[in-house]
Amino acid sequence: MIIKELFKETKFKRLFATLALIVPLEILSLFSVHLPWFVEYPLFAGIIYFFGREVIIGGLQSLARLKFSNINLLMTVATFGAMYLGELEEAVIIIVLFAVSEALEEFGITRSQNALEELVEKAPKVAQVKGEKDKTPIEQINVNDIIIVKPGDYIPLDGVVVKGESLVDESTITGEPLPKNKYEGELVFAGTLNNQGYLEIKVTKTSKDTTLAKIVDLTFKSAERKSQAAKFIEKFAS
Repeated sequence: MIIKELFKETKFKRLFATLALIVPLEILSLFSVHLPWFVEYPLFAGIIYFFGREVIIGGLQSLARLKFSNINLLMTVATFGAMYLGELEEAVIIIVLFAVSEALEEFGITRSQNALEELVEKAPKVAQVKGEKDKTPIEQINVNDIIIVKPGDYIPLDGVVVKGESLVDESTITGEPLPKNKYEGELVFAGTLNNQGYLEIKVTKTSKDTTLAKIVDLTFKSAERKSQAAKFIEKFAS
């Protein structure tokens, strides 16, 4: 499923097509078999420019500012170093693999964000507080309030079951594929699906502090952060 989604992206189609081209050439180069220079040089230079121009520009800008602990600068030095040694295949491999890693990271974050956006859309915006005639916006529900969740409804807030039992689908939070039995005294989470039983839940967290809210916040913030690999490389370089 994920592979199909990857190949729907034009960027990945180009990257994998390029890898399919250069990997055989890399293998042939191990046996001193090369394309004519007037074919090889323009081909590899074009690939480096197409996939690596942003990295190289970023690396040169970091060099001009004397900022040496930068992933783009490291990749630029490695690429130009390989080119200087006449190893064009290695230079291309460096750039393309880096582009693949960046694209995969971006794809993963975007996919997670889209899934969470769908979940947030499904999550209830109001809940039935016990003793109240009308439903109440979840932002106005306080800790220790008792809410009622009927079969087939999404649980609106984190809490503890105080009455009833049910099978609850927690896959959106825990990743577990099978519904879990919930009895009195057990925790339940906002955004999970109450499959079959009537539940009364004592709220333990307000809407802004639920487990779902924290997952959404962390996922979207991660898009603004560098990958752990990039951080490690920059720390190592400094």
